[in-house]
Amino acid sequence: MKVNLAKVLHERSTIWQAGIVAAISYASAVVVNLVTADASSSARFWILVCGGLVACVIMAIIATAIDAISGADRVRREREYATHRSGYQTLNREISQYISLARRLQPGAREMSKAVVDMMFSACQDLYDTLETEYSYKVSVRDHIEFEVTFMTRSLEDDEITIAAWANRDGRAPKSLAGRKTNPKVYVGTETDLLYQDDNRTPRFIASTDGVGYKELYPGQKTRIKSSVIWPVVDDEFGLRGTLVVHCDRDEFFSSGSEKLWRETLEPYTKRLALARVLADRAAEGDHRPNF
Repeated sequence: MKVNLAKVLHERSTIWQAGIVAAISYASAVVVNLVTADASSSARFWILVCGGLVACVIMAIIATAIDAISGADRVRREREYATHRSGYQTLNREISQYISLARRLQPGAREMSKAVVDMMFSACQDLYDTLETEYSYKVSVRDHIEFEVTFMTRSLEDDEITIAAWANRDGRAPKSLAGRKTNPKVYVGTETDLLYQDDNRTPRFIASTDGVGYKELYPGQKTRIKSSVIWPVVDDEFGLRGTLVVHCDRDEFFSSGSEKLWRETLEPYTKRLALARVLADRAAEGDHRPNF
């Protein structure tokens, strides 16, 4: 059975560390007693002294390793807490803004169509900023993880899958979106399309895009996108309103084994997107249809 060493040390850190220190301290004490009792032989004296030094070095290495493992686990837990907290903080803030928006706008107002698209972009940008802060801030260029967040849904113009909102470091529209202008069905066969066909709305994890099953939308896409998560955006009736897609350029970053973590991280943003998408449908009933 696979054991998570960091988790074990975290749950029983005091007992484990105290036990290891006590055992090595005992061994060191035994060496000191032997040195004291058998100091008549110069050769044996130095052998015992060296043995004591080795025991001290081993003790220091083990203590350092324990501290490093515990430290890495502590950083991971703090990062997970920060990403979870950020999602719900922004959700609370946005809900207040939505209430204010609903009070101000008249049915069929042009501003309503623009506002719902802005809501989609705001959700994507907030998630991107959170991931960038927690996983890419204060690291070397080599260790930097580049993220891209997109909201994929059905277009109000042709009912085919499109990207309605996005956020990335360069602030540019996704490259695949340019191809959609000439081919509205460009996203057929993608992970989002497959999720639309799944009645269970099961999140899709792509640990590595190196697999032959991942559809590349343009040459070289897999060199930039190494791992992805495609999370369903559902409304209060469990209707699929689209998908929240997060890509990054690091293999194995997203995996089904971390589903609970990503559920807690992504759900606040999917709720905002679901609300925006429902409002977009209502706005489309008027004279001013949202532009996506």
